[in-house]
Amino acid sequence: MFGFVQLGSCDYFGPLASAVQEVFEDAGQRVATFAVSVPPTASIRRRAAALAAFVAETAGEAGPIHLVGHSTGGLDARMVASPTADLGVPGATLEWVPRLQSVTTIATPHFGTPLAAYFASRGGERGLHALSAAARTVLVSRVVSTANHVRIRELLKFLESIRNDDGVLAQLTPEAMDLFRAGVEDRPGVVYQCVAAMAPKRKGLGLFKTVLHPGRAAAAALFHTLHSITSRVDPAYPCGASEASKGHLRVLAEVFGSRPPLTANDGVVPVYSQLWGRLAWAGYADHLGIVGHFYRDRLQRSLDESRFEAMVESVVFGMMRPS
Repeated sequence: MFGFVQLGSCDYFGPLASAVQEVFEDAGQRVATFAVSVPPTASIRRRAAALAAFVAETAGEAGPIHLVGHSTGGLDARMVASPTADLGVPGATLEWVPRLQSVTTIATPHFGTPLAAYFASRGGERGLHALSAAARTVLVSRVVSTANHVRIRELLKFLESIRNDDGVLAQLTPEAMDLFRAGVEDRPGVVYQCVAAMAPKRKGLGLFKTVLHPGRAAAAALFHTLHSITSRVDPAYPCGASEASKGHLRVLAEVFGSRPPLTANDGVVPVYSQLWGRLAWAGYADHLGIVGHFYRDRLQRSLDESRFEAMVESVVFGMMRPS
């Protein structure tokens, strides 16, 4: 949700793609990595169709293919791989699918997220559009004070795409993901693995630091709000908590010292909603940090370069495993 490839000066998948390629090359295997741009908040089916078309254009004629999806991108990958999904694309667009070896999902809401339910509500939709409008105002003001008009136009186009098509918001609710799971099946012979992240609530920066770092204070306030909304638990749709396997629960308990509570999340997706297939890695990280955009601080329970590298190694090792 809200994903992008290049937005302004931010290369969203750059750190992850570089790390994956490095691990493959260290293992003596050549690999080409591509970051796929899909409509950020369009329906999963539309996003999956865009993913299928991109792979068809870049896959070449031979060699194994691996899909790695962060957040909703993991659902796009699962739908493309599914033998039961109808993407409404020409058959030639999916000719590469038999070469697919693995699907890796990172912080993906397989069982939905309360955050989507909030944004899909009338009040939440107004809040999302208000946030988009506010960001647009700030960006327009920057056009006047900077010479980087091209990047500003990119950002404005991204925000406008969210306003024009936000179909994915309703689809990522816990109730809607029940229907997704009924219609999307795992493809036989393909390795499915996941990465699960948990971020504890961050403490406030304090008055002094808030004055010195207003940007950090705003980011902390936003994270606190998103984390609180995502912490909500619906007993009827607990976002996968009742379907975690014994293996998943064992790994989570080993990593975090005990089973995470139902409210545990990465700021956007509940921990238990992120579980699908083999659990390749679990640890402390927020929803953006898990793909390499982590902040460095003195907290021990946060992602750093060594933990990020260990996560990538576990993911790549899983790709190389036979199904």
